[in-house]
Amino acid sequence: MLPAALFADDLSAQCWRPVEISLTGANPHASPFDDVDVTATFTGPRGLTIVRPAFWDGGAIWKIRFAPTEVGEWTYTTHSNDPSDTGLNGQTGTVNCLPYTGPLEIYRHGFLRVADDKRHLAYRDGAPFFWLADTHWLFGKESLAESNKPGWPSEFKGMADKRVSQGFTVYQVELFGDWDRSGTAPDLKTFQENFDPKISWLADKGFVIAATLGILDSKISQVTKAKGEREARMARYVSARYGAYPMSWLTYQECTANNQNGPGWNRSLYMDIVRGVGRAFMASDAYHHPRTAHSDAPLLTAYRGEDWLDYTMLQAGHGHGMGINRAPYFNYYFDDKTTLPMVQGEADYESLFEGSTIVPPSRIVTTDDMREMAWLALQCGSFGYTYGANGVWQATWSGEQTGNQTTYGSTPWYVGIDLPGAGQLTHLKDFYVFLGWTDLIPRPDCDGFLRLDAKRSLLEAPAVMADASRNRVVVYFLRGAPSAGTLFHLRDAPYTAQWFDPRAGTYSALADPIPDQGSWRFPAKPDARDWILLLKAKTPVADVPPVPSKWSALLAAQKAEAAKNIAPKARVTASSCDRKTGCYAPENAISGDSVSVDNWHHWSNDAARDPASPAKPAWLMLEWNSPVRIRKIALYTMLGYETQDYSIEYRLNGKWNVFGDAVVTGNTDTIREHIVSSPIAADAVRFLGTKGSIKQPTLVRVLQLKVIQP
Repeated sequence: MLPAALFADDLSAQCWRPVEISLTGANPHASPFDDVDVTATFTGPRGLTIVRPAFWDGGAIWKIRFAPTEVGEWTYTTHSNDPSDTGLNGQTGTVNCLPYTGPLEIYRHGFLRVADDKRHLAYRDGAPFFWLADTHWLFGKESLAESNKPGWPSEFKGMADKRVSQGFTVYQVELFGDWDRSGTAPDLKTFQENFDPKISWLADKGFVIAATLGILDSKISQVTKAKGEREARMARYVSARYGAYPMSWLTYQECTANNQNGPGWNRSLYMDIVRGVGRAFMASDAYHHPRTAHSDAPLLTAYRGEDWLDYTMLQAGHGHGMGINRAPYFNYYFDDKTTLPMVQGEADYESLFEGSTIVPPSRIVTTDDMREMAWLALQCGSFGYTYGANGVWQATWSGEQTGNQTTYGSTPWYVGIDLPGAGQLTHLKDFYVFLGWTDLIPRPDCDGFLRLDAKRSLLEAPAVMADASRNRVVVYFLRGAPSAGTLFHLRDAPYTAQWFDPRAGTYSALADPIPDQGSWRFPAKPDARDWILLLKAKTPVADVPPVPSKWSALLAAQKAEAAKNIAPKARVTASSCDRKTGCYAPENAISGDSVSVDNWHHWSNDAARDPASPAKPAWLMLEWNSPVRIRKIALYTMLGYETQDYSIEYRLNGKWNVFGDAVVTGNTDTIREHIVSSPIAADAVRFLGTKGSIKQPTLVRVLQLKVIQP
């Protein structure tokens, strides 16, 4: 039974809360899931219409779930693609909508939408929504009726209640893994007895349920013949079953469109399936719950501008203890092609075990790692954060060592749910919500806003946000040795200044700063841990000229130069590839995409079989059918994993020569450009990596190799 829904014998509901209408088909149907389409058109008191699809619920039963969006009487009429079925076609009725009287924000303000500024999500009435999600990928395994945590009668309900108390607003789940993948219909028992009561419970608690159908890449071969029709139909089914609840549709998990070289891969088909599922959700969901794909930057760049994609979900990865590669965030935020809100959808699950044969020793993601990732994501423009706790995300019952537990660690759920990081994210949410975060703008590489007395690498640099008029300035200082410095671009007016402790959620005041010609000397942070410096103008104003972002100019220059990049036209080969799936295939390094370069989509050698060394470089070679003229070669490497020693050569008439000054040792830059005074003719270019990063000296990573014509 669904406590969140009212039923046909009592068709009244409060605003934004669902009712359920049951229909019984009069005609037999050989394949009801595949062959029968039923909808109901609801008309509101002011003429607004909402069309809701019905879902087959076994036998001759179809059900319609509907959440009225305004107070008053709604009428409905059903329609079926079998007009002769009088049980499904032409049924009518009314639903009386009453004002919502409860305390939950999602029903006080209405379901989610993209905010008017295209930077955040908002409730339907425009009130800002802060995304603080908890990850439960295997929530189908979470027990409703049992628990092995003392004092908790239900594993699932106990975890949901805990996250409610910590201020979480989103529950991120996977559905498809519990379906019968070999059949053509959903596993009704799983939906009726497992998913229905859980999603209803979450809705009753005020959560937005962010649901993905599953991991498409694990079953791409199963849908090749069907060309995605079955996946799209499943999306419509899920939309019908759960669309009257507060949802966000994530389409698929691990949407890695660049994994095109592994067995069974068809990149074009893959992208069409994701696109088809996104559009199936769009077409069947009259509430327009926000849609995205979890969580791949290059994929979302490929779909950017399409009508079904409402926001960008990024994945920073796990276990590196290296903070965050800020470039994809800034690129998405400042890219003027299509402005979309963006959110960090998966990163540094707390207590996750990250093993590696290349970078010993293996390590566990600490609370500090997770917290740093979360604050950096917000400071880089994310409209919230998606948390994950080891043991919770994969529903580990009691420390078993199977499947995901073997790879990522066997922390049981009852330990994971009490890890301290989730509570520290309560402080993060409270900080930004109290501050009114929606008009804060990221300042990439500080944009001249801040200079430390002590030099810091890009990974260690503070992250700065400020509103356009600099009434509020937020500086996040990462872990590391304290250093004083100077803030710039401030107003010449009194401010208040405070240190904020992200662990305890407490403020401590500094002496009021009075900037001199826009600058102010700030003291070193209290200790080597991470801290937030908050400045607020005592008299806010709205007419201060904004400070342009240098990142916008950088993106514009890259786009202007893109047409001259001939690397994508080359044949590319490499000494080896790190993964058979193609995740690190050489083709990734010549895609021409520098807007979304991130951790996952680049070329790297196989350090186990083909370790890079001065005696045997790892190489990446580009070849053209006829000689081309080259003015510049730009190497993009990965933040925190910069290739230290390398050279770049060009070939003409069978002879290899060094390209300009491209013999480099001790590199620490993520972008290195090699320019010659006069264009050089060549029919091939090769990159020779002899030493990778400090962390992985035998593993060479190339995000992009750009070859620029005059």
